[in-house]
Amino acid sequence: MKRILLVLVAGLALASAGCRREVHHHHDGGGGGGGGGGGGGNAPRGERWEKLGSRMVNHRGERDEIHANFQGNFTAIRLDVDRADLEIWDIRVHFGNGEVWSPNVRHHFREGSWSRRIDLPGNVRHIQKVVFFYKTAQRGEGRANLDLFGLHPN
Repeated sequence: MKRILLVLVAGLALASAGCRREVHHHHDGGGGGGGGGGGGGNAPRGERWEKLGSRMVNHRGERDEIHANFQGNFTAIRLDVDRADLEIWDIRVHFGNGEVWSPNVRHHFREGSWSRRIDLPGNVRHIQKVVFFYKTAQRGEGRANLDLFGLHPN
C-alpha cells in the first residue's frame, strides 16, 4: 500500500512539474520512504511542505545545486529521491544572509525514498540554494531525480 501511495505521489509531482508552486500537506502518520531516518510520514497534522526545486543528477557529476524557486522562509528541509538510488554524502544550505550550513546528512537513498525532516538552525530561514555532493547508482539503473522541499512555519 505504501509503495502504491509513493508511486501516486511521484506521478502527481511529475505531472505538475511545470507548475511554479507545489505545496504538500501531510495529514497522516503513515507512509515514508525512510531515506534518512523516518521520512515525511511522521509529520504532524497541517505541516505544509513547499517544493523548492529539483535536479535530475547525472552519472558524471558528483556535485549539483538546487536554487530555491520560492522566496519565503522555512524551518526545515526534506529531500525526496526518485527514479534511481542516490548516495548523498554532504549537503550545504546557503541562506539569504550569506551564511552556509551543513547538516550531518550522509545516506544511501533508495529510489522512491525521502530524508528525515532536517531542522534549520535559527528557526525560520530564507533558503537561497542547496548544494549536494553525491554518488549516483550504476549507469544501467538510470538517473536519479532529487527534489528539495522546505517546511513553512506554522
